Amino acid sequence: MPLKCELDGESCFSFTYTASGWDELKAVRKERDLRMSCCGKKAIPKTSALGTQFFAHARRGDCTSGQESREHLLAKYLIAKGAHTAGWQVDTEHRGITPDGETWIADVFATKGNAKVALEVQWSPQSEQETRRRQQRYRASGVRGAWFLRSYRRYNPSFLSILSEQATPSFVISLDESGHDFQVSRFQTTLSCFVNDLLSGAIQWGPKPGEQGRAGPVVLEDYCWKCRRLTGVVASLALEDSYGIRRGGFDYDDPRIRNDLIRMVSDPNLKRQHQIGELTHRFSRTERSSYFSNGCFHCGALQGRFFIRDALLEVLVTHDPDPVSWHTFEFSEELANELGSWSRIVWHDTNNSKADI
Repeated sequence: MPLKCELDGESCFSFTYTASGWDELKAVRKERDLRMSCCGKKAIPKTSALGTQFFAHARRGDCTSGQESREHLLAKYLIAKGAHTAGWQVDTEHRGITPDGETWIADVFATKGNAKVALEVQWSPQSEQETRRRQQRYRASGVRGAWFLRSYRRYNPSFLSILSEQATPSFVISLDESGHDFQVSRFQTTLSCFVNDLLSGAIQWGPKPGEQGRAGPVVLEDYCWKCRRLTGVVASLALEDSYGIRRGGFDYDDPRIRNDLIRMVSDPNLKRQHQIGELTHRFSRTERSSYFSNGCFHCGALQGRFFIRDALLEVLVTHDPDPVSWHTFEFSEELANELGSWSRIVWHDTNNSKADI
């Protein structure tokens, strides 16, 4: 069920037609020369039960072109439509070859200037090793690639692994309630809109090593177990990248951010305003050892980390708490690799052909 055919000797793509334009093509098909690109036989414009506009053989005959599921075809159609809307030149079932002579076929192939992107729908199960192998094949051909993977309810650690890789951009899709469109998980947008954003540069990987973002201490209030007075406790360090996207946070006692956190809460005025006690090593009778801890602002007594983490989890159920102050922060290679993910940035240039993929 291809998305392209030859119309009066010229390439014709179903995703470039509006619904009314598609109906007009159906009405005049007998007066036009419509031929399948795969075999040159007569073609008929059709619409699937899911609303996909595609071309079918008038008579199948001996053509050996492969069949695909309705869901795979719909996803491919929506991806091609999104790429076309973004201003890219689009082809489907595009054939290429690596320098080593290995042939590949891209579901959707988009070009703009010197940029080349293969957009793949993977509706059937495929191992992460095979996905990486096929991605490397595109890379060897000077083509960037992005993968749209079917959402499965079953937990699959390998599946989650590839979703956190910059080298193999992969995104989860699932049919919406109407059954006629796809949603891109985590981005809460339709597939066509997402592809438009992806190719326009609005979907970016971050943070990158050496990127200048900002960080700030998250401070909660609690009553000191010893003096019973209200004190501020530093619960975590919140991080944002250079686009202002929240990149999670770290426990206050994580050794990788400890020195940064101590520096950020060293200002006397900040301590006084939020009643923040000293962050230092203290001996815990409960744990019978010393550890990096919060102290009460008033009496200096150790505030147990178990209770602080429990209080933070209660807050995180409803929202990401804002830090009491922001400070310039540079993402190390280690932290950038740990926190890296694909996100939509607020600003993007729709004429940009330098998508981050």
